[in-house]
Formats: sequence, structure tokens, C-alpha cells
Amino acid sequence: MAAKKPELQLYNTTTKEKEVFKPIVDGKVGMYICGVTSYDLSHIGHARAYVAFDVLYRYLKYVGYDVTYVRNFTDVDDKIIRRANEVGEDPIALSGRFCQEFLNDMADLQCLLPTDQPRVTDHMEQIKDMIAKIISNGCAYPVDGDVYFSVDSFPNYGRLSGRKLEDNRAGERVAVDTRKKNPADFALWKAAKPGEPQWDSPWGPGRPGWHIECSAMSAHYLTHTFDIHGGGMDLIFPHHENEIAQSCAACSGSKVNYWIHNGFVTANDEKMSKSVGNFFTIREVTKLYHPLALRHFLLGTHYRSPVNYSISQIEIASEAVFYIYQTLKDCEDALSAFREDAGLNNPKVRISPAAQECISRLHNDFKTKLADDLHTPTILNSSLQEAFKYINTSKKLQKQPQLSIVKSLIDLEIEIKQVLSTLGLLSSSTYTEVLEQLKDKALKRAELTEEDILQSIEERTLARKNKEFSRSDQIRSDLAAKGIALMDVGNGTVWRPCVPAQPESAQADAKKAPPAQPESAQADNKNAPPAQPESTQADTKNAPPAEKVEEYYIPFAVYPQIQQLQNFVSIAVEMAGKKPELQLYNSMTKEKEVFKPIVEGKVGMYICGVTSYDLSHIGHARAYVAFDVLYRYLKYLDYDVSYVRNFTDVDDKIIRRANEVGEDPVALSGRFCQEFLNDMADLQCLLPTNQPRVTDHMEQIKDMIAKIISNGCAYPVDGDVYFSVDSFPNYGRLSGRKLEDNRAGERVAVDTRKKNPADFALWKTAKPGEPQWDSPWGPGRPGWHIECSAMSAHYLTHAFDIHGGGMDLIFPHHENEIAQSCAACSESKVNYWIHNGFVTANDEKMSKSVGNFFTIREVTKLYHPLALRHFLLGTHYRSPVNYSISQIEIASDAVFYIYQTLKDCEDALSAFREDAGLNNPKVRISPAAQECISRLHNDFETKLADDLHTPTILNASLQEAFKYINTSKKQQKQQQLSIVKSLIDLEIEIKQVLGTLGLLSSSTYAEVLEQLRDKALRRAELTEEDILQSIEERTLARKNKEFSRSDQIRSDLAAKGIALMDVGNGTVWRPCVPAQAESAEVDAKNVPPAEKGQSAKPTNK
Repeated sequence: MAAKKPELQLYNTTTKEKEVFKPIVDGKVGMYICGVTSYDLSHIGHARAYVAFDVLYRYLKYVGYDVTYVRNFTDVDDKIIRRANEVGEDPIALSGRFCQEFLNDMADLQCLLPTDQPRVTDHMEQIKDMIAKIISNGCAYPVDGDVYFSVDSFPNYGRLSGRKLEDNRAGERVAVDTRKKNPADFALWKAAKPGEPQWDSPWGPGRPGWHIECSAMSAHYLTHTFDIHGGGMDLIFPHHENEIAQSCAACSGSKVNYWIHNGFVTANDEKMSKSVGNFFTIREVTKLYHPLALRHFLLGTHYRSPVNYSISQIEIASEAVFYIYQTLKDCEDALSAFREDAGLNNPKVRISPAAQECISRLHNDFKTKLADDLHTPTILNSSLQEAFKYINTSKKLQKQPQLSIVKSLIDLEIEIKQVLSTLGLLSSSTYTEVLEQLKDKALKRAELTEEDILQSIEERTLARKNKEFSRSDQIRSDLAAKGIALMDVGNGTVWRPCVPAQPESAQADAKKAPPAQPESAQADNKNAPPAQPESTQADTKNAPPAEKVEEYYIPFAVYPQIQQLQNFVSIAVEMAGKKPELQLYNSMTKEKEVFKPIVEGKVGMYICGVTSYDLSHIGHARAYVAFDVLYRYLKYLDYDVSYVRNFTDVDDKIIRRANEVGEDPVALSGRFCQEFLNDMADLQCLLPTNQPRVTDHMEQIKDMIAKIISNGCAYPVDGDVYFSVDSFPNYGRLSGRKLEDNRAGERVAVDTRKKNPADFALWKTAKPGEPQWDSPWGPGRPGWHIECSAMSAHYLTHAFDIHGGGMDLIFPHHENEIAQSCAACSESKVNYWIHNGFVTANDEKMSKSVGNFFTIREVTKLYHPLALRHFLLGTHYRSPVNYSISQIEIASDAVFYIYQTLKDCEDALSAFREDAGLNNPKVRISPAAQECISRLHNDFETKLADDLHTPTILNASLQEAFKYINTSKKQQKQQQLSIVKSLIDLEIEIKQVLGTLGLLSSSTYAEVLEQLRDKALRRAELTEEDILQSIEERTLARKNKEFSRSDQIRSDLAAKGIALMDVGNGTVWRPCVPAQAESAEVDAKNVPPAEKGQSAKPTNK
């Protein structure tokens, strides 16, 4: 579509900037990528590197370059020799075997073959020649058969890595010896050791050092000066630093123009490495997942950002690949009858404007995003998804009036295949074959056969025919928990792989359509439609897979909450009859107001996100848990909510922290964005609709600044741009501050160039070494406030419903937002400004800048994330809450009580759920149960509708419901079916309440209880074996009537938060609030937790 090649920009590690790529020879590219040391199977950290550079190789070829791509094998090395000795194999044979295994893995991952794949053992002459040149140039010296490079001979040593020579340890893999002139000197040649592979040389028999091989082979295949040299970030120092030194010492004109490095794959947030032993081999992953799923997972994060490997993320990637190929297969089937139609050649048959727009957008996004330092995530998670959505809305064609749509789909299919091919995601197998391969992998993960599933489908069909809906639901849920989704279609039931879900939330939908109403709920209505109407399934079977926030995969734990919420909404609406009238406290008017959205049935909500320069603390958790409850409640009220929460990923604090730790600011902020997302998933905060980042929205920000300047409300000064507060008469209305009393509303010092000291920066001129973007006012970056005005307007328009954040943002951030938004557009308006109170520590606001904060990660290391969420919801969101160990202990105890009660209820009901007597209209819930359910439901709705008053629901309404369960659950079947029905209905209502509060886990009740016990053991610094031993000692003491010893054991454990309980068949334990020994006689396991502010002293059973 474009007549010229896009201008490719690549991040150059040497300059620490993105640079326009200009090859040395026009139209040709020389690229050298460091290959593997072949002593074992390759892990997914290796896959990350070679998939990334494969995309670069493919893209360079796509834009028309003639690329010479060289990737080496290190096939003689200390590690290879050590492994060969361990297994009793010849080192050369062992390395050759693993070279072939690596090539097999690369073929599976669809990595194209490089132009050349040289091996060290085949290039000894080139290596020895280069060493000889370095010695002759006075930059290396032989010692007793070894040859060392003299780092003092190279003044620019350390330029790539930014390390000073005096700070470096020796840059080699073996111990330093005293024969070196400088401890940092590294080996070019190693003298032979007995039994090791060796080659003759002028300095005696031996073999090359680690670094010289790449200098020699790159020069041999690409000359001493070439375009691109790449590898993992761990190679920057010492390997690539040493390469530069020795290459320049051999040839003064030696130069690589672009040094490119990919980020790590981590496991448990630690770099994946063979030497550490925390790796997963490519072969291990592809045994259970399609290689395309692994490739999709790796491309879902920008190649320079770290990516944390987890089963949940590879499951999401696998589902995404299935969605891609199912959509292409359906498109192929729909087009099969039309491809030869002569009417397509009629010049009057043109593609539709919508298709043209879709194709153009995909094509432009594809070229611009890949040209912008290979930004693959946006293409996967946005551009391609839009194209697939178009296909799925257009593929059911009638021949006569629809040839334009046929032509549109054919052209769009061509563009999609080009994109997928350049990303390496287009298989040489047919769509059908890939789908079958994905299904085979899913069966292997589920430990099932096709016959097993067909048998389950047959059993479910029979159960539905017999109106045994609970049995039907159970079959479907059991399979969904194993990653198998059943779909009811016109001629029966089929299956497809899905992301595994817990049985209670896994009513599998039609190829990712919204979950169907449980079949058991249809028994009340004989004329109710089937679980999924056929027409609905046909439209939705190819709905997009679970969305991923740009650049990062999100742990799947949050998605079942969405399913649970949807499942229970219909019940709540039926009971309520109509939506309650929501009231919210508006910081602008300083009073509670009835919430009325701008567009009926739709809500636009923007919440200011984190500045990503460190782990988030529980002050952040307070804000995002509060607004998550608002989001959930608005969805419960059936609003269509567009929820936007941003990332500030370029900022003074980020730059300062990056300089402190010696990390690229963009990489650092990307890493902490991911950590924040992990924390939010742990706290069960639902995904916002959009999570924009400042660095991805520079054009919108610059456009808004330009509008503000043109409207006379801002002025440029020496590359900076300042907002003129005098131009906005209403400045200070939100905060109640008078303009003359304000300090300048920006994060940096005021200067004399400002017209008013309160004027604040919209654009900051570039400083050396900082991230920067071009602008009409010169290179620089945005000020703090403009980003939110620009992104909220971009995603929600200039007028939207709710804007929120912490109270500390009222001034200056939100005050400045209002001013600049109105200056850009006079129609700009937010109807409801919502602000949450602080979390305090020792009654002082918790803040990173003050240094008195506890990170979410620190708290959840010892306490279940649900305990932290419960603690935060135990205080009204606008009130301050003081964090203390005693309060988080009480919250943890409350969560244990909730899940123990639900678990006991589940156990008590398990024998009755399929009882046919429950369908008898004469069996009704008891009046006491009806009153309990109604009170809980009404409290839930009215208290949340009253400015989200969560504490009353947690500390009163739910407690009454749990008390009813604990007094009713142990019943005999004969006369008690009404109580069983009561408990089932009450359980549904409790789950609705907990789901809306975000306290209903996707794990089973038993799993949550185990997780809570594990945290308690960690806090107590005990093991399960320690407690069992104490129980045994106490049992013996009681048997011997040593009651003081028995009491002491019980009290000692209670003081550590471990409660012993004597039950019918012995003694068991549960976590409790730590108590003083003299008051630690514990009660039965379901006594309600202590009210906040009271001591939690167990009583004697």
C-alpha cells in the first residue's frame, strides 16, 4: 500500500536510544546473533532471543533488504566438556547432538534458517589468525600457553555496558590468576588440559576462550564492519563488551552500528538460566503446548521487556492461537464457494469502506508498530483482533448481494496472512491440521482421549434429555476445569480447548461466548431456551480469547471472577426487580449525588494509575480495590462500563530510579508495570477495559498541548511548555484553593521564566541521557498532568462520567487536569470526581516518597491477598485506614471463617444437590432463610448504593448469613429438604455478594483454606510437621493428665497464630489471631472472627 519502505527504528544498546536504521550498504543488511552453547536442550529463555531476532530477520526481508543472517554454535566450551565428562560421552559428539536438537526446536518454533550457522570447531584458523593480529598490535600477551587480552590497551572498554574498568571483575568464565596484568584481562586462548579437545597453535595446543569465537566468525562472514549484532541482555557484559575490544584490537576499523539485546524470560521473577537450574526446556513446553502457542506467548511482550513464564500465560496464548486458526478456518470455509466466482473480476465489485478501513488499519499498524523497534504486542492484541472481529461479523455470506463482502474478506485474509507470516505465526500446515494439533495437545494436558470426551458428551446429552440439569452442569464444568469447553451447536455438541477454569465458574461457552446460564437454573422454566441459542453460538464461537493488557500477559486468576459475576447477575436482578439508585460522593460539589450517566446504560470511568518505578504499596492497593468494587457494582447494575486506568511509564521518578540501578528507564518501568499487574491479579481486581501507557500516546499528548497553545492558554519557553493558570478562571474549584495561595503544580522546581509561579509544565525539554520524543517545541517528554487529560479524552471523549484516584491527587494533579482539559476543549467535563482516603502507617499517609510504606508483595508474602482486600474493604473507601499487623491478622481470620463456612456448607449439601425432591414445588425455603436472604440482598444493594459502604456488608450482613449456615447445615434428610433448599439459595446470594466485593476466589474453598494455612505457617515459622508433633505431645500430656503442659503447648501455638481444636476423632488446627498465652484457649473452628477493634481471644470449647 505504501510506495516506500517504512523507516525502521531500533533501540541501540550503545547509545541507549532508538535510532533510525540505516544499513552500511544500501539494500543489504549484515546481522550476527550469538547462538547457543550446545551442551543441553535449549530452554525458553533461548527461544525468547531467537524468536525475537527471527521476527527482525523476517521484517527486514519483508521490507526488501537482502539479509545475511549469521547465528553461531559454541560447540567447544567448559560447560560442554564438563557435561560430556558427567555422561561419559565425547565432547564433540555431545555438542553435535545438541546442535541438532536446537535446530529441531527452532524448526518447531518456525524460526527461519539463518544464512550461515558456523561452529567454533570449524573456524579454528580464523580464530588463531585474529589472536595473532591482536598480539602483534600489542593488545594481548601469551602466558604459559594461554593468551590474555589486555583491557588496558582499549580505552573505550566499558562503553557498551556503561561499566568503568576499575569496577569490573575479570570478564571470563574461569578463575583469575596472578599471571594477568590486570584482573579484568580475559582469555583469548586456553592451554590444553589432559583429556580435553585441543588444537595446535603458535602458543601451544589448546582451544579458544569464550569471546574470541564470535569476533572471528562475524568478521569472516560479515567483514569487520556490519550492521546488527544481537543477543540476550546477559551478553552485554562481559561477552559483547569483550567482543568489541578484541575486534577493534584486530582491526582498527571494526564496528557494529546497532547492538540489539532482548530481555529475559523469568520464572518466579528470576532470570531463567541453565546455570541457575530454574529453566523449562522448549521441549518440555511443546510436549504439552503447540509451538505456536509458545511463540505467541513470547511475542505478546515487547522483546526488550522481561516476561514472566507461567502456566496461566501459556494457556492464554494457546487459546489465542486456537482463536486465530479457527477464525481463518471459518473464513476459508465461508469463502470456498465464492473464490472462483467470475463476478469477483467485475470492476464494479469493490471491497466495502469498512473492510478497506480495517485492511488499511491492520496494514499501517503492522508496518508502523514493527518499524517502531518491533512492537509485536500491539499487533497481536489490538490490530489483528480487530481484523478477526471483522471476519467473524462478515463470514456468513449470501451469494447474490454479497460479492463485495467476499472480495473484502479475500483481501483481508491476504493481509492477515502477511502479518502472521512476518510474525512467524503462519504454519505450513493447513488450518484444520493446526486446530487438530492444538486439540491433541489439550487432550494430553487434560489426560483424556477423544473417546473420553465423546462419552462425556453422550452422558450430558442423556442428562439434559432426562432434565438432570445439575448432572449436566457438572459434566460440563468438570471438563472446563481440565481445559475442555463443550459447545451446543445446531446438530449436537462439539468441543474445543479452553483456558482451564474451576468447576464452579467453568460453564464453558460457545467458543468463548459469555457463559451460559447453568442448566439447573432452567428447570424452573419449561420454555426456557437451551443453554446457548444456536444463533448466538454461531455468532460467538470465535469471540476473541481472554484479553491481555498491552505488552503483558495477565494471570488468568482474574477471569473466573467475571464469569461468576455474570452467572449471578440474573439472580440478583430478579430479586431486586429494578436497579437501586446509586449515590456517590462528588469531590467537586462536596456532597453525595445520585449517579446519572451521560449516556443511559453506559459509564465512562478513568482512574489514575501508578508511576511504575517500584513495587506498589498498600496505599495503591487501597485505591484500586476501591475502584474495582465500583467497577464490579456498576457491572452488577448492568451498566456497560468503559474503565480506563493508565500507566505513567516515563517520569522524573522513573528516570531517577533507573539511573540509581543502572537500567534503561523504559525497561525498568515496563518491568514494574508487569509487577503491578501481577499484584492486581493477586488482589482479584478485574482488568480495566483499557490500560494505556504514556509512551504509547505521545501523539495524542502533543496534539492536546498544541490545542492548548493555540487557544492562548499555554506558552513555550526554551523547549519547555507551561500552562498559564491565569487563563483559567475556575482554577482551584475542585481543591478549594485560591490561586494566590498555590505553589506551582509541578514536580520540579519553579523557574523565573514562568509568567505565574503556579504555571505548570505540559512539556519538558530533553535532558542528556533521558528518554525523549520529538515535538514542535523541541525534543522532550510530557509533564506529569497532561498525560491523563490526553488519554482520558482519547478513550472516553472530552466529557465522561467518573474520574477517580487518591485524595492526594486532588491538588495539583486533578486540578491541573481540569484546567488543561477545558483549555483544549471547552466542552470538557467530568461529572463525578471520586477520591479514596489514605492508608496510614502510625497515622501518617503511606507513601513511597516518605519511605513509610509496605509493598503489596511484602504483605502478601505472609498474608493471603484476600486478607489484604478484606482489610481494605473493612473501612469505608473515603475514610483513612491505619495499617497494623493486628488488623491484617483479624482480616485474615475473617477470610478463613468465610471460606471454612462455605466449605462446610458445600460438604453438608453435597449429598442433597441432586435430590429430586428439591424440584417438588411443595419444598420451599424456610421463613427464617427467606428473611436472612432478603436482608442480605437488601443490605448488599442499599449499602453499596450508598457510596459503596462495604464495612456494613462485611461486618454485619454477611456475618448474619454465615451464622444461619452454621446453625442449619447439620440436618437429617427426611424432614430437612426445605433447609437444604434454603442453604442452596443463601449460598447463591452470598456468592453474589462476595463476587461483587471481589472476595470470591477462583480457587476451590479447600484450596483457599490450604493457602491461608500455608501463610499462617510461614508467619509462625513452623511446618505442618511441627504442629502435628505438638499435637502428639499435647495428646500424650492429656493422656498422662499433665494439664499444665497441655495448656502450655496450646497457648504457645495460639501465641503464634495457630489454634488447636479438639474434635470427635482427635485434634486439628486452624489459623487464628495470635493471642497471649494466658488467653489462648481456642474455640470451635467456625466461631466468627473478632470485630475490628476488639481482642480476638479464643474461648474454651
